[in-house]
Amino acid sequence: MLLDCASILQYMKFDNYGSPNTGAQKANEWAFSDIRTWLNGTFLTDRFTTVEASAIAESTKAGKGQGDGAGWSGYLGYAPLNKDQVFLLDAVEATNTTYGFENKDTDSNTRIKKLNNSNDWWWLRSPDSHNNGNAGFVGDRGTLTRDHVYYNGVGVSPALNINLSSVIFSSLISGTAGEAGAEYKLTLLDSDMEIGVGSAGVSQSGNTITVPYSISGDHKNNANQVSVLIMDSAYSAGTAATSGFSYLKLDVGSFGTTGTGTFTLPAAYADKTCGTDYYAYILAEDINNGNATDYASAPASITIPAAHTHSWTYSASGATITATCNSVGTCDITSGKTITISAPAAPLTYNGQPKAATLSTGYDTTAFPGTYTIRYQGTGSTTYDSTTAPSAVGTYQAGFTAGTATASVEYEITKAAQAAPAAPMAESVTENSVTLKKTAGYQYSMDGTDWQDSNVFSGLTKDTEYTFYQRVAGDANHEPSPASPGTAITTGSIIYTVTGTEGTAHTVGSGEDAVYTVKRNVNDASETFQNYTGVTVDGKAVPDGCSTARSGSLILTLKSSYLDTLSAGDHKVTISFADGTAGSSLTIRAAEPKPVPITGDRNHPGLWIGLILLDMAGLAAGGRKVFRKEK
Repeated sequence: MLLDCASILQYMKFDNYGSPNTGAQKANEWAFSDIRTWLNGTFLTDRFTTVEASAIAESTKAGKGQGDGAGWSGYLGYAPLNKDQVFLLDAVEATNTTYGFENKDTDSNTRIKKLNNSNDWWWLRSPDSHNNGNAGFVGDRGTLTRDHVYYNGVGVSPALNINLSSVIFSSLISGTAGEAGAEYKLTLLDSDMEIGVGSAGVSQSGNTITVPYSISGDHKNNANQVSVLIMDSAYSAGTAATSGFSYLKLDVGSFGTTGTGTFTLPAAYADKTCGTDYYAYILAEDINNGNATDYASAPASITIPAAHTHSWTYSASGATITATCNSVGTCDITSGKTITISAPAAPLTYNGQPKAATLSTGYDTTAFPGTYTIRYQGTGSTTYDSTTAPSAVGTYQAGFTAGTATASVEYEITKAAQAAPAAPMAESVTENSVTLKKTAGYQYSMDGTDWQDSNVFSGLTKDTEYTFYQRVAGDANHEPSPASPGTAITTGSIIYTVTGTEGTAHTVGSGEDAVYTVKRNVNDASETFQNYTGVTVDGKAVPDGCSTARSGSLILTLKSSYLDTLSAGDHKVTISFADGTAGSSLTIRAAEPKPVPITGDRNHPGLWIGLILLDMAGLAAGGRKVFRKEK
């Protein structure tokens, strides 16, 4: 497994002095370079644990390999690997598309790496084909280029190969598995940590597996978890588990190097045989936070015993069925398992919705199936013949069956209450009958006690007031509603009465309107305004725009501008309706004479007298002129 560093670790010279090291003919030979010596010496020792270092393979590669790219052809040569544990990439490897790089030597985002969060340069192990003092590197825009081996402005970004025989498995620590940007860490084999199964052996109760264990080895105290691997195929020492396995934690309570823990066998393996259909292992783990490497012992095989097959019998008591396993001596379930049926929650009044019984939750599904069918029947029957929960009013039994035992519960759905309707309205009234407006599903009463479906009341006394009520009738699922408020209706003909007048003694020019209020003796609020047809004065229709009418009984207004056109004296107003009329009077008064305005200074009587005399002289002179004109 090739691991390529995602960033630049630090600046470093390819070769410290730019001259060939001992054994080298050129300063840019990777095999003798100072950077190779540091990576496989100080860096390897200081940056990796002993277990990590032992997992790093010695890589040997004589020439360009399958999948390698073109590098920077004609400018950068190939540098072989010879038992290198840590190395720099060659130019052909930095253009290998299977490693995620673009196969071109010019700018490429796939090769950009950062140092201290900034794009920077990083060394390749490739020598310059034309200058023995130069080595290849990748620029800050991903371009393949070259520079002096002793240049200290280029960083180191190493790569290495991991022996898969040292890897137990890998763990996703961020991102989405299999997608770009996902991060993983490895769990490496620590040969100084071992685990074995305790002498009591593995046992099973239902789907709970109990495992005694013991951890040994020089690194046993590094362990902080015991884990379980369940695999579709047998584990092979030195082979990483990459697919077809389940990873579980052994629940041990207070952890120690010896102890006993449990885990739940996944349902997929419940009816399968361990060692044939699947394979189970335990391993001691040294689990570390974040992206730090985890370590584990070699997996130790365990045998999970075949699951016990229960032989259940069932008994019922009222609403509860009890299941008991008859395999006494071979089954640890000696007390009964129960499941109970319950009536639906209150209120159990009709609302059109089904009222379904329920089964207790959390019952043992090893004793009872995961689901049951509840069946329903009306009271008195011993057979449940419907899977549909009832919604109508009635008394019901709900039951379910396990084996030959049947549990049941009885409950009643009661009639729903209904709200009282509004007060009734009359449709027609005669001297001896009243017909109310009919509403489907309603009943009617003249005393709030005796009810009838008919909305017609006959045989009544003329000119007598009666109070009528209505209610919503009951049915199979509803109680009758309470009685509505009463409506008082007097028998006899429909009568319209003017009950209010304002401004009906009108003075021309006053600007006041004449307003009449008219009421109907039956259903005034709803019928008076609706039946209004028009108004006349002295038998002549009031012109359009000269009157207004609005509801509230009937409020009729004759506008002042129209009143000013009528002659002085008394007038007859007739207000017409579809089923009657109402009459009233209107008095028109002539406009009052305007007073002579008083102007000037009231404090000089001599001036006033002079003006009066002057005015009289003028009148006399005017008179004389009139008489002369007539002659």
